[in-house]
Amino acid sequence: MLIATVIATGVFAAAISLPGGTNGDTGKPNFLKKISFLVFAISDALAFISSSTSILIFFSILVSRYG
Repeated sequence: MLIATVIATGVFAAAISLPGGTNGDTGKPNFLKKISFLVFAISDALAFISSSTSILIFFSILVSRYG
């Protein structure tokens, strides 16, 4: 659970600080039309979803009572 939390934190920080920055006038990312940015966004979202799911599943196992 600790490693999944560290991964989720790193992925969240990477999603907030976009590579290449943003355009000052429009607020859109500078690399929006590049295929590498799309790959980054999809892999970042997949990593965050999978690590969050891992945290929630482990937490539900941890707090459930043994019947």
